[in-house]
Amino acid sequence: MRTHLTAITLAAVVAGLAAGPAHAQIERTARFYVHAEGVQTTKWTQKSGTFTDCNGAHTTDGEGTEVVRFDSGKPQKLVIQRLGSVIRATYGTWDPLELEIEPHILAVTRITRQGRIVQKVSGGWCGEGSEKDTGPYDCGRRRAHAGLVLSWRNLREVEVSHVNLAQPAAYRNCPIAIPNEVRAMGVTKTIGRLSAKLLFGKRDRIVLEDGDQYKRDEEFVDSFSTTHVRITLTRAR
Repeated sequence: MRTHLTAITLAAVVAGLAAGPAHAQIERTARFYVHAEGVQTTKWTQKSGTFTDCNGAHTTDGEGTEVVRFDSGKPQKLVIQRLGSVIRATYGTWDPLELEIEPHILAVTRITRQGRIVQKVSGGWCGEGSEKDTGPYDCGRRRAHAGLVLSWRNLREVEVSHVNLAQPAAYRNCPIAIPNEVRAMGVTKTIGRLSAKLLFGKRDRIVLEDGDQYKRDEEFVDSFSTTHVRITLTRAR
């Protein structure tokens, strides 16, 4: 379910807004300090029956959560130019012609995951039943650096996406079940809306804030994810 504005999945803010032809005339220019932050949460449960024998019903139960947070920290420089129907973004400098520039906004991503799966046997006439946890687990917190990317489409939509610049350490045994559209250990891509009139207008502070919800409802697995992103543009004077 998508709500009315933008959001979630970032992991990144405005980079790679398609570069326009070198000869295109620059119609408008806007300079901002940009800050981006967001969170993605997933909660899941699993309950499956495998088979029944004299020991009873053999079932597998699981549950867990994952929370992914990102924050770009200190506001960073951003220049946005309109070249016809194309938007070009430059980061980390006020000079859009500078060669040594960042292709995205840097951010820190923190992932916190908990999960467990238990195999149970119960209800039989020839056994006493049993319960076996599939641990030990290496759940907990991971940290990584990421880039936040905002891509503009037709001056009406902003696509927020995320790219890992340094991969977080993998979980060797910390189970998770996610909806099909959701990215584990990352931020899911999202579409938001913002007009060129607002972008190149006079408002000193522009806030883009929105989120999505995703659900996976299967015979043995239920999983629900929410995403939320907040991008703040403060116009430089």
